[in-house]
Amino acid sequence: MKLEYHNFTTSDVVVVAKQLRSQEVLMCAVAERCIYGYPRIIVLSPIKSFEGVNTINYEALRNVFWLTCPFCNDVIHKLENNGYISKIAEFINSNRVAREWMRSAHSHMYFVRKKLYKDFFSDMYPQEMIKFFDSGVGGVKDGSAIKCLHAHFAFYRINPINCAGYIVQKLLSDIVDCDTARCKDENL
Repeated sequence: MKLEYHNFTTSDVVVVAKQLRSQEVLMCAVAERCIYGYPRIIVLSPIKSFEGVNTINYEALRNVFWLTCPFCNDVIHKLENNGYISKIAEFINSNRVAREWMRSAHSHMYFVRKKLYKDFFSDMYPQEMIKFFDSGVGGVKDGSAIKCLHAHFAFYRINPINCAGYIVQKLLSDIVDCDTARCKDENL
């Protein structure tokens, strides 16, 4: 997986702020766009600046990929509300192939986080950072756990190694774009 950093425009920043209803989203890349050209998944920036001082953005290292698409967020939120976090976790944990596929995804996140850190800071990181690198998708510590379907779906869209994300996409019937170019509206 190759990430292209700083591949976004000022307009993308405005759209993402509206999509997430927050002015405090720090991104370093748009990882995927919808068919209308709007950001769907972003890479959170591992750098947080305050008064000219750069610090580590721990949220970005825990949740590298962030789903911004309001359409996908709404549909996946409904899945979560209907108990699909536990249903998907139960399926994965009861199926050897799915379990191994999911372990690979969680393991892969270690290297994604480490590369992101290295790309923005250096290849040397403080010992206390290991706890952030040594976690799975969405920051889970237990590889048999699923915490957030949004995180799994976003990671799957970037790297199809994620079994839970694959299941989510199939539950969406592979429909990942809205019919209305919703993000062009001023009031998302």
